[in-house]
Amino acid sequence: LKSAPPQSSTSHCAMNKAKVKATCIKHYLPLALCFAVAVGLIIPDIGRNLAKPKIGDYGVVQTICVFYIFLCQGMTLKTDDIKKALSAYVPFSYGLVAILLITPWLGYGMFALAYAIGGGKPEGSGINDSDIFPYDFYIGFVLFSCMPTTLNSGVALAAAAGGNFAIALLITVGSNVLGIFTIPLMLKAMLAADNIEIDPLPMLAKLAVSIIIPCAVGKCLRRFKVVTDTLTKYKVPIGLSTHSALVVIPNLKISGSRDDITSQSGISLLVCVLFGLGLHTLFLIFNYVVACAARWPLDIRKSVVIMTSEKTLPVAMTVLAFFPTSVGDPGFIAIPCIISHFSQLMMDSVLASHWADVKETLKEEKPAAKGEEEAKPEAAPAPQVVGSEEAKGGGQV
Repeated sequence: LKSAPPQSSTSHCAMNKAKVKATCIKHYLPLALCFAVAVGLIIPDIGRNLAKPKIGDYGVVQTICVFYIFLCQGMTLKTDDIKKALSAYVPFSYGLVAILLITPWLGYGMFALAYAIGGGKPEGSGINDSDIFPYDFYIGFVLFSCMPTTLNSGVALAAAAGGNFAIALLITVGSNVLGIFTIPLMLKAMLAADNIEIDPLPMLAKLAVSIIIPCAVGKCLRRFKVVTDTLTKYKVPIGLSTHSALVVIPNLKISGSRDDITSQSGISLLVCVLFGLGLHTLFLIFNYVVACAARWPLDIRKSVVIMTSEKTLPVAMTVLAFFPTSVGDPGFIAIPCIISHFSQLMMDSVLASHWADVKETLKEEKPAAKGEEEAKPEAAPAPQVVGSEEAKGGGQV
């Protein structure tokens, strides 16, 4: 008998390369986000120069990236998903209540307690009121907690996790519209900050230009067979391109805020990062427990958990511009908002990469219970990085 020839080093190397490639594709979003943040801090001029071209209040590069992301989302959006989202009025209603009422008070309670433990006094102001972090940092975290959900990244991350894109979009629009009225009331109750007014028209215009219009265009393009065929054939490359467009946005933001971030001591930044991560973890755990207890469908549960746990940075910066000077230093107040924003993006990009496979696992469990898994063996699926309606209910980008 002749023994089988040993596996060649060439084939072994090819297998290792294939595994590395598959891992990089699966975790492309968090890896690319880390790279974008690093570039923004080390070489901020790249992001600053990209942010310079503007048409009115709209940054050209950022608007193009956001338009492309939601154009692709619209092209993968099924009518059945829209109907499912519209019928899911209980998860949608909870999303609005959680974003605009529950999470603001959770954040306020967390930081009021931490600030008191650190030696600060609520009526104090200045830089050294607390041994844990300055009073202005406390104001910044409370401000960020009162914000509606993210305008674009949250929807993209929810879709990347395999969530229901339509309900994520509805929660985004609904919370940002209603947030115009709830934010001043919340800040007045928590910070006694009067004279804060928000003009709803610019926010509604940005929602329309950056999300609603590209989604509608993409949905119309989906009617053409050549579009659906292209999406199916180039699913992974298109998904990677939308992820790349998504990470450009935080790079632009962090490049512009780089001087404010690096002006702080290492201890202050570390405390800020830890509290930012803790705040988002608190939101995720609370909303995940509620969503699981409610037994909503998995795709809706994913969207609700991610969307109700994220907060928008641009609206926070807009509101900060209306703060009376007696509240605190705007530069210091902005730092916790910026760090919390990027902390939630980092956490949710990792969550989305992990969660994208959960649906496939759950789908395989049902046939297994009926003894059908052996009857229908399947090859290991490619990492889901873009919404694939052919994969049933994707909407991932």
